[in-house]
Amino acid sequence: DTLWVGDVYAEELARRLFSETPIEFIDNPYFEDIRSDFARQLSSAQPHPHEGGVRILFVAEPLSEHAAQVYRNPLHWGYTEFDALRFLQANLATLGERVDEIVIRPHPSENPTKYAAIAQEIGASVRSGSDRSLIEEIVACDIVVGCSSMAMVVGLLANKRVYSAIPPGGNPCALPHLEIKHLGAGRWPNVG
Repeated sequence: DTLWVGDVYAEELARRLFSETPIEFIDNPYFEDIRSDFARQLSSAQPHPHEGGVRILFVAEPLSEHAAQVYRNPLHWGYTEFDALRFLQANLATLGERVDEIVIRPHPSENPTKYAAIAQEIGASVRSGSDRSLIEEIVACDIVVGCSSMAMVVGLLANKRVYSAIPPGGNPCALPHLEIKHLGAGRWPNVG
């Protein structure tokens, strides 16, 4: 009889697709839980040491593994999670700030050591893996970067700057949130 929606993007889509059905906006309980978690974390968080630069949290996704399993092509979306990390590294200057640290947070379905080799490849200020919750990691960072991960929306809920690191030629970010910025159109070597 009625469609309930929990964000402005869902509301816009529902009104467009179901013009004859009453649409009601309600507070998204998942988002409210996340905001409460952030409030609790912020009240007890120890400030992280700043040396003048920013701390980036890269929220990883098993893109190549999923694409290989479902489409039999790890480059189905035009890039892999490793390409996105390299694109981030190549475009750090577009953030306009010095970067003190990049923390690569594996997706819960990924092996915690999956990104250890690329962390070493990218540089000394990069570390892979975490034993903290997503909320704790987001509280401790300044910028959240990913591809099309729901964790990026969680970063927005924490009022963090959020960027998509999908390299040129990759399928665009599927998240409709206008607050998500896309990293600069720097030169990107052929992926593969």
